[in-house]
Amino acid sequence: MAIYVGTSMVAWTALLAVGDKPIVAVKLGQYEVWPTEDAPVNAPPNPIDDFSASSNTIDTIKMTFGPAGGFPDPIYNLFENGFEVVTDIATGYVLDRTGPYTADYHVEAVNSQGSADSNIDSGTAHEYVPPPPGEAPGYISNFSATDDEIGQITFTFSTTSGNPTPTYYIFEDGTDKGRIYSSGETWEYPGGHTANFQVQAYNSTGDTLSNTDSGISATISGLVIVDFDGYSADPGGEGTVSIDNGIGAFTVPAGVTSVRYTVQGAGGSGAYRSCPDSSSDEAGGGGRAGGFLNFIAIQVAPGEVIPFTIGKGGIGVWNSNSAVNGNQGGTSEFQNIVGGGAGGTWSDDNNCSYDLGAVFSGIFEYANTNFFSYGGEASGAGGAGGQPGYADLHNESGMGVVSGHGEAGSGGGARVVADNTDVSAEGISGNGGDGQVVITWG
Repeated sequence: MAIYVGTSMVAWTALLAVGDKPIVAVKLGQYEVWPTEDAPVNAPPNPIDDFSASSNTIDTIKMTFGPAGGFPDPIYNLFENGFEVVTDIATGYVLDRTGPYTADYHVEAVNSQGSADSNIDSGTAHEYVPPPPGEAPGYISNFSATDDEIGQITFTFSTTSGNPTPTYYIFEDGTDKGRIYSSGETWEYPGGHTANFQVQAYNSTGDTLSNTDSGISATISGLVIVDFDGYSADPGGEGTVSIDNGIGAFTVPAGVTSVRYTVQGAGGSGAYRSCPDSSSDEAGGGGRAGGFLNFIAIQVAPGEVIPFTIGKGGIGVWNSNSAVNGNQGGTSEFQNIVGGGAGGTWSDDNNCSYDLGAVFSGIFEYANTNFFSYGGEASGAGGAGGQPGYADLHNESGMGVVSGHGEAGSGGGARVVADNTDVSAEGISGNGGDGQVVITWG
């Protein structure tokens, strides 16, 4: 078997054979041994068309290129403006040049069989420019804080010069309140919050405060009046209440941090007494007014949900043969529990006449104070704080009706049934007024 000895730089380390034919060359010292039929053919390098010299670095130029081929393996020499400056380089070679400097470059691939040049490319080394000396931030003269946004304040300003680039901080009444990342940021504040604001531009060289501007977090006002089966509200209170059959919740609007509320318990119903003949007058008294808490102020948080209960007024009573006291009014609750009024009672003043009936008054109770008011009256007046009652005489049936039905928290009126024609007549006492909650803010 013929053997070829070459001088390639490849370092073979083993000999594999199939039968008596080697299939891989073996390195012997500085030489490679090949089977004759597998020996490479001597050839000059091929031209290189992807040579590149960099133009984006400081005081250096980087050379990159692909292999030229040929056998034996070629070496690559670097040329600058047509003159050889470095021999035997590899792709990625970095040439030191003090910027600013620009020249034309190429490489020449050389082996024992010949040589080939690459394409030419211009390369540039840039000059090192030290950073400018530190500069304190410039003055900002157009800082502004809003005064018409509900529950918030928005800050606007122009950025300023400085080296390094400044960062910005909000100052409130001379105190640093934290970093602001861009003009137009909005910060939340309680409604009615007022302060003098500035923006500070800061870097490691110094800091500068802007002009001062007063900012106000606007306050919204609102009113809701909640009854047993619904509510009414001004525009500021729309959508703040849910209510179903006396059970509900109030959601604090955005920007609101305090509210005042009034709670009224439901009134008791009036008592009932039948009047079988004209020899006696047994009239039922009016129900008591419900308990009452007026304009209590509390602190709240925007979005907070506060449950409440509205008491149902005591239901009117009736019995055809005997006296019946009125029913207790339901309890109302919003933060504090407020009781409902007691039912009315009955008595006999020996005169069965709707306009001369005895007067029985409920007592208005207010959280350990000496405030008093009155429930309904058998004579037809409504409960204290409620609407006047009404009187109606049904002559056709011989039944006289006297009734008072108070509004929220009032006692129900008594009811008297008179039989002026010796015909038995019956009726029902007045209901107590339902409870109520009133909430205001702003």
